[in-house]
Amino acid sequence: MITKNTILLSVLIAALFSGCAQSVEEKQLVKRDKNITIRIEAQVYPSVRQNILAPIDGVVEKIHAENGSFVHNGDLLYQFDTKSIQLDIAKLKHEIRLIKKRLAMMSRDRQETKQSDETMHYNAKKYLQKIVRLHAEGYATESELSAARKQYYDTVNAKRAKMFSNEEGSDNQLIALEEKKALLQKALYQMAMSSVKSQYDGYLIGSTLKAGSNIGRSSMMASVINIDSIILKAGLAPGLYPFVKEGQKVKIDFIVTPPYSIEADVSRIIPVIDPTFGRMIVEIELKNSNYILQDGMKALVTIGLNEEHQKIVKEHFIDKKGQTIVQVRSDLK
Repeated sequence: MITKNTILLSVLIAALFSGCAQSVEEKQLVKRDKNITIRIEAQVYPSVRQNILAPIDGVVEKIHAENGSFVHNGDLLYQFDTKSIQLDIAKLKHEIRLIKKRLAMMSRDRQETKQSDETMHYNAKKYLQKIVRLHAEGYATESELSAARKQYYDTVNAKRAKMFSNEEGSDNQLIALEEKKALLQKALYQMAMSSVKSQYDGYLIGSTLKAGSNIGRSSMMASVINIDSIILKAGLAPGLYPFVKEGQKVKIDFIVTPPYSIEADVSRIIPVIDPTFGRMIVEIELKNSNYILQDGMKALVTIGLNEEHQKIVKEHFIDKKGQTIVQVRSDLK
């Protein structure tokens, strides 16, 4: 049975939720006194982050840079054990030389056999022609003619069989040669990739490897990050995109103790919804000479609006609640 109290509670809950239902744009708008600003959450990212993935399977033989050390572009970080790779390279080079020698010998044998077969075929042809003539004149028997024909056709078939056999053997050797060459290229690539170097200047972090560690290809080895300068990324609601421009002055309040605030300019706006943020991205590049700003630090970015923009924002996102972005854009045209 539905009581009056139940109905009243349902009405209160519905009213509460309808009052709290704000669009993404409304949540990022701050109205204080008569001023309206945009306030968006942001996070600090290093200007450089190179994730170092193992280029090959193998054992790490030497570690040239310790965790937390500063490395330069081109510095050697890790060295894989290459003994097995070197043996593979030597073996494959030897096998390739043997196959090439075998192909050369087969080519010479094929040429000699061809000349011999052509001589036999020529002689058998001439003999058959002679017997045919003698048979026609009554000087050769039917059995002699049959024997001459058989001898001729045997040389034809033998020639074809040897040609096919030689070509098949040569093809097999050529296939084996290409396979060995491909394996050699792979081994040479592994050799070249056995020395892992940094591609940037920065600090080596996240390295837990030791000499003798066995690691699989594409496994994470460490990262190189540079926080001499940082990139602050803030997620902007799509409907507020027209009110933020590159070079626009903003205030940044970093969520640290003690409080730290600065003013800076918008470096770049990416008008595509980022899957991580679920918003468009506003980027702000900052120098970080005192290293106060660290990877992952949170911040609030406040973007001031001029009078015209405040009027538009108030009309379309505050006074007219519940409008979709499509409706707002349609009204603004």
